[in-house]
Amino acid sequence: MIEISENIDKVVESYDSYASTLIGEPHLAQMVDLVHQIFFEKGSGQLIRRNEKSQLISIRNGAICSEINGEQLKITIYAETSESLHALRELISHYAEEHLSELALDWTASDELDAGSLPPTCRVATVVGVERLGQLFIRVKLCAEKLDRYHHAGLHFRIGIPPIGRKPVWPFLSENGRTTWAKGADKLHLPAFTTVSVNLERNELVFDLFSHQNGPTCEWAEGLLAGIDSRNEILLSGPGGGWMPPQKKLLIAGDETALPTIRRTLATANSSDDVIAFIELENLMDVKLIAAECGHHVRYLDRSRGESLSDAVLTLRKKKLEDRYLWFAGEKTDADKVREVAKSVWHVPRGRRYVAAFWKK
Repeated sequence: MIEISENIDKVVESYDSYASTLIGEPHLAQMVDLVHQIFFEKGSGQLIRRNEKSQLISIRNGAICSEINGEQLKITIYAETSESLHALRELISHYAEEHLSELALDWTASDELDAGSLPPTCRVATVVGVERLGQLFIRVKLCAEKLDRYHHAGLHFRIGIPPIGRKPVWPFLSENGRTTWAKGADKLHLPAFTTVSVNLERNELVFDLFSHQNGPTCEWAEGLLAGIDSRNEILLSGPGGGWMPPQKKLLIAGDETALPTIRRTLATANSSDDVIAFIELENLMDVKLIAAECGHHVRYLDRSRGESLSDAVLTLRKKKLEDRYLWFAGEKTDADKVREVAKSVWHVPRGRRYVAAFWKK
């Protein structure tokens, strides 16, 4: 986490990109609380300062400052790159529109963006490789320019798959710098994935898709694999989300949707690290393949036999969680159970837990 000085001027000097917006009544107090919720309560930010007049939150690759002056609130985003700045601005604007009576924020930014151009967080990518990985997964390799941030700024991203039989309509920047997405018949399908690897020399990014034989994403990937789908040009949007959890003393648990993060985390863990790991699968056909990449002792759970990821985690004694980082990702019902117990029963501090729903039944 980035250390931030109490002096706002020093914060400005620390980053190349920044943007600010002014908000008045009746949304002033609500907006301060909303920023606190997005980046501290639900996110991975560190609260540096909060009082009646100001709030400063440190986040990965940047900071968010809220300052009240009279009847106006000034929110300033500081970021390392224009891509990070745009992503944060989009996130805050989206929440403001969704939760504060469609409040539209007008931003003043250090980076000039051309209206009509592709947003800085987006790339047009070409599928250059597709292969089946075991029984349940398809590995996809993309080629795109400027993948540096996918190597260090976040694990998660979205791809934009165009509708069948239509020319792709990519997002573009509006006059006020917001991302405008195609609607109706040209609307992109935007599933989220986790990066498996990035090769900056070859401009390649690899991700794995859990092929559950259902939905437009699986249909697209299976079609590419069979050579019957020609949609090999897609959108790459991101990255976002958090980074790999600390491995020194870790409880990590997830299902197929969380495997890329679990594999990367366990593959980089040291033999001396104290790691407890659970992986739930629809069946155990791919255990050998997964175990070869994980390298650590993992308890595998067979969903087809009624074994549950949340049950396995929640049967652990509270003592096992002492000073241990908790990382859990899976189906929403399971995630809700673990989150509630971690918070109310185990009393795991917010800074030592990440519990997320990656999908919903």
